[in-house]
Amino acid sequence: MIRTLDRYLGLAASGNYLSYCLIVDDVLRKAGAISIRCHAKDHSSRIQEAFKLIRSDIEYKRDTPDDSPVCFVGLRSYHMTPRSHIDARRQYNQCRIRTIVECQADSIFRTKPYIFGERELFQTIARITNEKITSTTSLVDCCRKRLTSLLSVDPIKFNGIAVAWATVVCLKRKLEIESMKLDPNFMGRVESKIKTDKIVTELVASIEKERDEKIGMTTKYSTITLQHLNYN
Repeated sequence: MIRTLDRYLGLAASGNYLSYCLIVDDVLRKAGAISIRCHAKDHSSRIQEAFKLIRSDIEYKRDTPDDSPVCFVGLRSYHMTPRSHIDARRQYNQCRIRTIVECQADSIFRTKPYIFGERELFQTIARITNEKITSTTSLVDCCRKRLTSLLSVDPIKFNGIAVAWATVVCLKRKLEIESMKLDPNFMGRVESKIKTDKIVTELVASIEKERDEKIGMTTKYSTITLQHLNYN
């Protein structure tokens, strides 16, 4: 069954903020940053409250099955090689917050987040925007050109929102591609178009010709060998 893809939530946790971008029907409906600068025991409840507020802004049929997602969720994954006790502590906190985010997303949005690494984000956004994206700085610069209504936001918050925006764009692209792969009508059209593609047909003809020539040479050598054996 093909999923209806029209609600996407991108998340990025960094420092004292959990940033988010919500796209509904190809429109950026909501973007912001949740402060998670609080006692560790309060992280779960704070993230839960924020997710409930985001969910309240999403229109969906109340009679949908319990296993149907309210929206699809993407989460930016951070990798760090601990070089000191402080780095190790920071990595532990990031992993703990990521786990809380995954659990709360599963509970509130009824879906497990898709995890996106840094390299995947950079490559996808570069392809979509046709810009050179090699770092978070260039990603933020790219986002600044597109989210002009958020330029007055505090720079630290905006940086997180930019990563969340990139995450939701990657999520949307990924699920749309998966949906097309599952659609037999779409795949039928693709297959038909590929079969008539000039480059493909020429390549296939060349391969078949080469294969036939090899078969012909093999047959010729086999005949010569057989004749030689019979002569002896």
